[in-house]
Amino acid sequence: MYEERKSSVVPGVVLWTRRQGAPLGAHVRVLPDACMDLMWTGGRLLVAGPDTTAHVTAVRAGEEYAAVRFPPGAAPSVLGVPARELRDLRVPLAESWPQRRERELAERVAESADRTAEREAMAAAYGPSTRDRDTAAVLAGARRGLAVRGIAGEIHISERQLHRRCVDAFGYRASFAVLRRLRRG
Repeated sequence: MYEERKSSVVPGVVLWTRRQGAPLGAHVRVLPDACMDLMWTGGRLLVAGPDTTAHVTAVRAGEEYAAVRFPPGAAPSVLGVPARELRDLRVPLAESWPQRRERELAERVAESADRTAEREAMAAAYGPSTRDRDTAAVLAGARRGLAVRGIAGEIHISERQLHRRCVDAFGYRASFAVLRRLRRG
């Protein structure tokens, strides 16, 4: 069963859980959404980078996930790693964060008896001020339906610079398809 809701602590963050009651050999298909997730499963914290294609994961009955989905462009500031380095990957958070910080969050999550509290604890690592001005401008332009050239012009940078900044923030170059994904976010 899959459930999601908006965080009551951090605007723009979505909290989700998945508990698999699936038979042996079941798979879950995750479509690209320009977001990155911080997931708690099997006693560890994992980061799901931005996907360029559908990601298919084998699941086991009884497997449980509690996760935070960061809005497009937000996770790189939280993790301290450009999105391009995590594109199409699922990696332990310990590979991105200092060991002490990752361990403290993992312990906090592990000690929580309430799945909602677990996810809110993970979301608390994020603050709305972590998005830089250009990332916010790209998202605003995409939501208004602007093309790459229009967004670059609004923030007074070249299209090439915009592409580089988008790769770091979202994991993708700015393009029509990416802007459509961001528009949905």
